[in-house]
Amino acid sequence: MGLKSKIKSRIFNCEQDGNRRFNKSFRAIIVWFFILLFLEIFVFNFNSYHLLFGDYEKRDYSVDDVYLTNFKVNDGVAETTKGAGRAIIELRDINIPVGTITVNLVCPEKLPEVTVKIDAADATYREYRGGIAKITVIKNDERSQTIPLHLSGNVSKLRLNIDMLASDSVKVTGISVNNPIAFRFSAIRFCLLYAVIITGYFLLYSAEMKKSYSDNQKYCDNKIIIITCLFLIVAVLMSALYRTDFGGSLAEDFTSDNGDQITSELVEAFEQGQIKLLAEPPAALAELDNPYDPSQRRESGISYLWDHVYYEGSYYSYYGIAPVVLLFLPYHLITGYYFPCLWSVLLFGMIGILFMSKFYLAIIRKWFGSLQINYIIMGLIMLQISSGIWMSICRAAFYEIAISSGFACTLAGAYYLITSNVVGEGKISKARGALAATFLSLAVLCRPTLAVYCIASLPFFYYGYKKQRSEKDCNWSKTVKYLLCSLLPFIIFGSIQMAYNYSRFGSPLDFGIKYSLTINDFTQSEFHIQFVLMITYAFLFAAPYFQPQFPFVYSSFQEFGTNGYYFVDDKHISGISIGLFFRALPMFGYFLSKKAYFLLESTKRKKTLILVLLPCVIAPLVIIFSVWESGYAVRYNADFSWQMLIGALLIIFVLLKYLGNESVHKIAGAAFVISTFLCLIVNFGQYYNFVIGRYISDDLTPTLYSLERLIEFWR
Repeated sequence: MGLKSKIKSRIFNCEQDGNRRFNKSFRAIIVWFFILLFLEIFVFNFNSYHLLFGDYEKRDYSVDDVYLTNFKVNDGVAETTKGAGRAIIELRDINIPVGTITVNLVCPEKLPEVTVKIDAADATYREYRGGIAKITVIKNDERSQTIPLHLSGNVSKLRLNIDMLASDSVKVTGISVNNPIAFRFSAIRFCLLYAVIITGYFLLYSAEMKKSYSDNQKYCDNKIIIITCLFLIVAVLMSALYRTDFGGSLAEDFTSDNGDQITSELVEAFEQGQIKLLAEPPAALAELDNPYDPSQRRESGISYLWDHVYYEGSYYSYYGIAPVVLLFLPYHLITGYYFPCLWSVLLFGMIGILFMSKFYLAIIRKWFGSLQINYIIMGLIMLQISSGIWMSICRAAFYEIAISSGFACTLAGAYYLITSNVVGEGKISKARGALAATFLSLAVLCRPTLAVYCIASLPFFYYGYKKQRSEKDCNWSKTVKYLLCSLLPFIIFGSIQMAYNYSRFGSPLDFGIKYSLTINDFTQSEFHIQFVLMITYAFLFAAPYFQPQFPFVYSSFQEFGTNGYYFVDDKHISGISIGLFFRALPMFGYFLSKKAYFLLESTKRKKTLILVLLPCVIAPLVIIFSVWESGYAVRYNADFSWQMLIGALLIIFVLLKYLGNESVHKIAGAAFVISTFLCLIVNFGQYYNFVIGRYISDDLTPTLYSLERLIEFWR
């Protein structure tokens, strides 16, 4: 066969392969469209067909036709009596089968929903069976007023119970039985499920996704840019959602005359050329036997600044000064206003999200160019979702400023460290090494806990030093420049932090947190290993449980019988204590680390072990152990979650790189798709439980509850 014939044959075969792939994908798209169409019509709306399977007579009851307790009636409207406790509506002598009940109810202004408990007497039980059903009516959601009932035979009577708070008042205009439940085709539900299924299919079977990064770099880079932009948009939307609880305009946010401990109090102190805060503690505080004992402060009735450092008769702040110097102080000097806390957390969070993608992509380019694109894409999605920063963006109080700014600086430092080529191939960039050391140092000035990552970066610079010395044109001048770029930022910023500590508390290593006026007397608190084990379980291994109530993922903080006082932030909220191993299933890759270790070249094993173990395992564990004193707060996840997940992904990527045959990729691809969607579901459940009903405006909450019902189609 001639060259021309071979070329034609290859082109023809490629066209055939392309057509087959297109036809297969097109068939999958069409098939799933009709499957979801069937589900939407016949499954997700099955309650709408409830009355078709029985002889149900529709009846309407006005408020004059029923028996009322603790109601007052006016112009055909029954209104509950405030402060009367339980209000009761009775329907007697019904004597027909009842398949649905409708309560025409108007929710109070301040309540997004009202739950009505239903007692019933049917053919199986002559008297009332208590609590056999309940209907939760959502404000401005007419469909939520009707629910199906699953009773037997003729129903003789129904009783509706409304438990009210003293300040609430509910209006009822009528009751109906056997009112059909309206059919509702939800485009939102249909499109959401369709998008999820097609995305999973695309990730698993797309020919482009199965190519290696090195073979289709531009394609992968573009997808990573799109995904990163989507996460940035989500961050903005989450901040806007949280902001709805405050009112006011965006312009008012940026022209505020007041702030908090970080955005204004530290700013004002620095402008006055002092490190102690301007506010003066009450003299009575110094007269207490122990001003750090919260019980003594409470008993004395002294007015003091909460969670401020009190030392030798003055107020200080133990929060880092980097965000103040970099953002809040310049903004106030330029505009005369205080930069808003909410938008600062968003700003730092978005910077961190951006550098997360850049850092992750730099690792892929340097060591995993042969990896399939679908693994890379899904790894990034899980990394971004599980990073922990979303809890700060969800609720941006001043505590979250330290978390988010440290998050941004640590990721910027990690990115410049990897791209400085101190490890791996390529010429060392001293400028990037200096930027890495600078941002890692600034992270400590944002949040002192992050100093462990500065220590973890030193082996990287050490291997860079060895690499620099091994170059043919190396001389002492270049070596000195390298050392200055690598270490001088640590020395400069470390000296600033130590001088700041010394000038406040007389010790360069005293950050002052033990002098804070908060939940506990940290000057007297003692170390207990049980607290460390309890918090480690909560952050890493606490498993969620699932139940058929949106968002379906729940958990509870476990104390394991530990006695003594331990602070747990938002302990009463079900669903916020979920371990990282279950928020991101690739974390189980650590159990395969031995296999990955021996797949590496023998000359690289020790070095790789050190460079992964220190920043991805040891440093995060040190941070987790260190919060034994402060207590559990879900926002702390941003300090260690993404670091640990990066390490786990590296182990899995090494296994895929060296062991990846067709069979392995089929299993691994399916596992990654499942892990990605579970990661989304579990983390979303955690965020939703954390935010909903507490940090969203009353006007918006009913809309979210109505969206919940779209997913809970059985209600």
